[in-house]
Amino acid sequence: MPVSVLFVEGSPKAPDRIVLPRIVPLGCTVIPGGSKTGLEDQVRGARVLGRGVVAALRDRDFDQDNSTPVWAPRGWVAGRAKDWIGWTWERVEIENYLIDPQVVSQALGRRAPQMTTYQRALDDAAQRIAAYTAARTALSHWPPFAPMANRWGDSVYGGDHLFPADHSPDACRTAIRRVVETYETARRVDVEEVLRRFEQVHSECRPGGVRFAHYLTFFSGKDLAIAMAPELDSMRLGTPKGFCNRVAGGVESATDDVAAWLPEWSALRMALAEDRPLRSSLSVNTA
Repeated sequence: MPVSVLFVEGSPKAPDRIVLPRIVPLGCTVIPGGSKTGLEDQVRGARVLGRGVVAALRDRDFDQDNSTPVWAPRGWVAGRAKDWIGWTWERVEIENYLIDPQVVSQALGRRAPQMTTYQRALDDAAQRIAAYTAARTALSHWPPFAPMANRWGDSVYGGDHLFPADHSPDACRTAIRRVVETYETARRVDVEEVLRRFEQVHSECRPGGVRFAHYLTFFSGKDLAIAMAPELDSMRLGTPKGFCNRVAGGVESATDDVAAWLPEWSALRMALAEDRPLRSSLSVNTA
């Protein structure tokens, strides 16, 4: 049977809840599930209650897999038995899709910016936050069972996201030491090992590196939008969060087939509609 209930991260007003009803097949109900840490339990509970084929979709976040994108959601299994829970996005978070030039162009239509100008702003933003992305990725690696904080700075993006004013490599190295020092009050972590991981990932996040080549997959969409703030303002597109909300609204009100806008959205719809839903892909996330 196809998936009948899909739990997603966030509140009823979150972008996931706005965008996904336009992607999922007919007969699939999208339910906001709050924090990603509770999605697995909600899926298991709904299955016990016999609510049909139930699954969840969550953000990918930062992981250590730098393989080339396959433009499809990643299978999500969890528990000792590696039970199928659903999928994770292939990209870090929903904002990675909302700032995609293809989605921006389709969602905003005649109100969309000139795409070469927008693409240049996006490329420049990715270069500016390469070191910060590497630091967030490195900090997400230790240890997986009790993660450290992987962001710092001022509250931005409507107050619900931290982002530093200085995201240079040296500033990131200093921040990594501070984060690890704070974390070590509870668990022992070798800061030099984290810094070595940072240097390795930083090379992947700079121009010419594998992660930079696919920065819409591996960089945070929120971070990219925030880094583009001056350019968004000059293009009269509003604040980073306001811009993403406008794009989400354009997706919601679109009259054409939204799932056709991106290959991953089409792949997700197909997976949800299958008689035996896709329970794995070329890569599988475990939790």
